[in-house]
Formats: sequence, C-alpha cells, structure tokens
Amino acid sequence: MGEERMYQSKHIKIAIKPHDCTGHQLCAVCGSQTEPQKPFDLFLDKTSQLVCKPCAVKYAPELVSLMDYFYKGHYVEPEYEEIEKEVETVKRISEKLRTDDLEQLQEDLIILSKKTYVLQKFIGDLTAEPVDS
Repeated sequence: MGEERMYQSKHIKIAIKPHDCTGHQLCAVCGSQTEPQKPFDLFLDKTSQLVCKPCAVKYAPELVSLMDYFYKGHYVEPEYEEIEKEVETVKRISEKLRTDDLEQLQEDLIILSKKTYVLQKFIGDLTAEPVDS
C-alpha cells in the first residue's frame, strides 16, 4: 500500500521500447500481471520494467493512443501481409473475370477457389476457440 502511494506521489515517466519478452510479467507501477505486446510495449523510462495498460493510461495516455494506433490501425503481423496479398489477388482476378473466354474463366475460377479455401481456413484458424491441453 505504501509503495503504491509512493508511485502516485511522484511523476512516472513511461517510454515505448522494442522487446521480445514472452509470458506474463508484473507491472512496474501497480504489480498486476500483464502480457507484453510484440514488437513494442510500454516500460518505465530508462528501465526494462513493463507497465500495464491501465497504469500507462493514467500516466501517459498519449503513448497508449500511439500504441493503439500502431497495433490496431497500422501494424500488420507478417502473416497478415501474406493474407493481404492473397486477398488482393482474389479481388484482381474477380474483377477481370470474363465469360466470353471459357478456358480462361475456368482457370480463373479454379485459382479463386483454391485461394478462397486457403483464406477461409486461415480465418477459421484465427477465430477458432482455443483447445484445452
């Protein structure tokens, strides 16, 4: 309790830093468990001590907004980049479908079928409920 009051009475500086931490860690400010985000997260300035989102919102809301933008509006995991390419290929082929060339139409439909199957499988894997071990 006294330690928590100490943090509240002094200014806490928070910084965005790259890292490769895995698993739950304790917040340097409040001590609650938090799971780090990759490749960047919020830390006490000039340390490698992780700060949870609620504490970061309290002491550095502008950095939390920046991180939210990075993870939700800008940053794309490498596997998603591949999906984006596949989606663009499907769109491009779909837009150019022609019914006057049946051989080409058949080839394009086979490609579309294969690509949409892979995309559906991947999306299904992303949305599937975790399996308890």
